[in-house]
Amino acid sequence: MRMPSDLTTAFMYTPRFLEFDYGPGHPLRTERLEPTYDVISAYGLLALPSIRSVEPEPATDDELLVFLNPDYLRVLNAADTGDAPPGAFRYGLGTPDNPILPGIFRWSALDVSCFRFEAAGSGSSKRGIRNPELLKWDDQGVRPG
Repeated sequence: MRMPSDLTTAFMYTPRFLEFDYGPGHPLRTERLEPTYDVISAYGLLALPSIRSVEPEPATDDELLVFLNPDYLRVLNAADTGDAPPGAFRYGLGTPDNPILPGIFRWSALDVSCFRFEAAGSGSSKRGIRNPELLKWDDQGVRPG
């Protein structure tokens, strides 16, 4: 099977993903990201003409508000210290699946920027590749479309 020649994929990675750690009991292990990137690079996949390597930048508050309601954004920002703010549990924060750890807001803003890139179509790229484990949305925090 051959890929269509007009199909372009953006591979989004930054070493800043490694600055965050959900802890030893969480299934998302950020230390897996760098070796995965290294293997992909070593096999020359990022050099393929249909691949565009992109280093994401953190989304701004205004960009986050396109997808999140303001109260969720406020709670997530307050949780960035590593302490649970009032209202955190209402949004699923502070659970084993979504622990509150220092840097959670900064991590989320960086991760969401990958989706901003995908949603914008970003030039000639038709799709983006990122680690699907990184997405942590709560139905109450997502602004209705």
